[in-house]
Amino acid sequence: MKKRSLLLTVVATISLTTTTMAQFPANGLVAWYPFNGNANDESGNNLNGVVDGATLIGDRFGNTNHAYSFDASSNNNILISDNSLFNTNEGTWALWMKTSTVSGGTGFGIMEKGTNLTSNIAITEYQNRSHAKISWVSGQGNSIGSTPIINDNLWHHVLITWDGSTFSNYVDGIFQQSCQYPGISLNNGQPILIGRVGENYYQTYNGLLDDIGIWNRVLTQQEITDLYNLVSCSNNLTITPQNNNLNTGNTASFSATTSDANPNYIWQSDFGQGFQTLNNYGSYSGTNTATLNISNVQLRNHNQPIRAISTSGNCIDTSNVATISISDTCINLITVTDTLIINTTLGVQPNVTTNTIKVFPNPASTHITIDYGDFSSMSGYSIKIINSLSQEVFTSVINQQTSFIDLSTWSGDGIYFVQILDSQSNVIENRKIVLQ
Repeated sequence: MKKRSLLLTVVATISLTTTTMAQFPANGLVAWYPFNGNANDESGNNLNGVVDGATLIGDRFGNTNHAYSFDASSNNNILISDNSLFNTNEGTWALWMKTSTVSGGTGFGIMEKGTNLTSNIAITEYQNRSHAKISWVSGQGNSIGSTPIINDNLWHHVLITWDGSTFSNYVDGIFQQSCQYPGISLNNGQPILIGRVGENYYQTYNGLLDDIGIWNRVLTQQEITDLYNLVSCSNNLTITPQNNNLNTGNTASFSATTSDANPNYIWQSDFGQGFQTLNNYGSYSGTNTATLNISNVQLRNHNQPIRAISTSGNCIDTSNVATISISDTCINLITVTDTLIINTTLGVQPNVTTNTIKVFPNPASTHITIDYGDFSSMSGYSIKIINSLSQEVFTSVINQQTSFIDLSTWSGDGIYFVQILDSQSNVIENRKIVLQ
């Protein structure tokens, strides 16, 4: 989820999943205020804000103390001292806001550098007839553009850019309009005020603010879209249980949950060649739902990794990795004698006999030898070896003392399973060997 240092979190995310996740526009970032329990700047420039009356509250993801609430009647604000990093002739401001009501004709100040009596840039919310608007103003307090929204008690992403002559406005990542106003400069010696416009003439904000960013350049449309998508994604996809411990023959079930709206799911597993997307085939079902079921699990499913990927609009998230554990085996598959011993029970009561089959060496690299023990007692029986994808690499009827098997024709290093089948082709033993 959001809310550590968003910059650091996003950098880590980009390094892992650059092809699927929206990117945070770190180039030109002057200040970043994610309000992680305070008004500190987390861009690395340490342009921290001083809180005057505003109170911490839950953000749009439900995280406590991760947004600020402003009370217009109390002149709440956050002040950021003037710094040369702010004094640029072009730039971008972005923030998330949530209001339910706007009253009065003078408007509510959201963010400003300068005052209404000097060269300034400000974002204000004011009432025009029957609905509220976002207005962005510049120089002597002149309104140069406005966008209908916003008093709907929902979170909205508001962003303005200016390049020295043209101002543009975006809401929820979508371009609204541009206006010409040349000659603006933020080199006015004034602080940045959040939640208030004007040091002498007050227009104070009534609502919630979060995730305020300041850049010294104009962000591109793609960066604006990415920024909106990035901070509107919950990024909290998880699957449970973490370890699905059960006996052979049972059904393994995993459930995925995320706070993103109306998610679509795919499930993946790694069979030794990287994670691959699962389909509703064989023992797998629910591969495109929030619940994955794997029926009739066997020893070959032991330690099988499972993960989910969710898509919600432009939000793409990958879950933690969970595993299947088969609990009803006490077999030490890699023995100190480098021999896999299979004690096989043959026939039914009262004519029960046992036979010992040995597979060695284990682990193996170039060949294995199978000693069938008293092979004459296994008339009609057969042996099969499959890889982790259930592909058959060896099969033979058991009618001789040993089999010497060249491994060069197999499908490479990895885990294989030795299966003993009775005369009705039922698998009565299933053991693991390792090719390395």
